Amino acid sequence: MYGGADDLTDYPWAVLKLAWGGSADCGTAEAALRRDCVLPVSRGGRYALDNVVQCEQGQGRGGWVAAPQAPRAAAVLLRFAAIVRSMAPES
Repeated sequence: MYGGADDLTDYPWAVLKLAWGGSADCGTAEAALRRDCVLPVSRGGRYALDNVVQCEQGQGRGGWVAAPQAPRAAAVLLRFAAIVRSMAPES
């Protein structure tokens, strides 16, 4: 399931959404969710399984990693790393 850059097709996205169980930043599963890059595209990030989380549709770009929310962002990134590791192929 894990592939190269910009490989986030419908199936891996569906699996990723199930793994998160809701928005990465607030946990809600009720709102419309969108893909958001951990490393923004403007800084070299890609829409790939190892760089995408799901966030609320109406949230501003990069809001969940803003400095005032650093402790929560750290928790999101730790969970993100665990989810990506669980989806990587075994070597």
